[in-house]
Amino acid sequence: MPAAFTESRSREGDRMKGSDQEANKAVIRRFVEEFQNQNRVDAIDELVSRDFVNHSGTVRDVPGMELATDFEGMKGIDRMWRQAFPKQRVTIRDMAAEADKVWTHKTFETVHEGEFMGIAPTGKTIAVDAIDIMRVKDGKIVEHWAVQDMWGLMRQLGAV
Repeated sequence: MPAAFTESRSREGDRMKGSDQEANKAVIRRFVEEFQNQNRVDAIDELVSRDFVNHSGTVRDVPGMELATDFEGMKGIDRMWRQAFPKQRVTIRDMAAEADKVWTHKTFETVHEGEFMGIAPTGKTIAVDAIDIMRVKDGKIVEHWAVQDMWGLMRQLGAV
């Protein structure tokens, strides 16, 4: 078989790669637990690169979120979200890693307590699913892609 179609790895190399993937998954678990659940805003400085790039479709498609493409924008969107939903709980339903990327299926559960995208507080409990892909480099999140159930969120808030 031509060299282009074969792969040779040592057992030690496989373990190292696996340990890197586990370390990357640990970064994401910390991000969810410390930043998203415990509202430790300072955790973003520890876990997200200043060179962070957000490729999420929500950034392009949801009014008010278009600024969340970089590190500072991410912090701004977090402030907006927490004003509307201050007591969120994020649960990782599933997680996988390959090379420098970590995939998660998460559920955000919260109560709508503040204005969100022009919608007055409803007091409704909501649950929103999201699929995230985050690229980790040197122990920090450097890129993010996501799909969130924004239609489901708006439906639960009574906006549609």
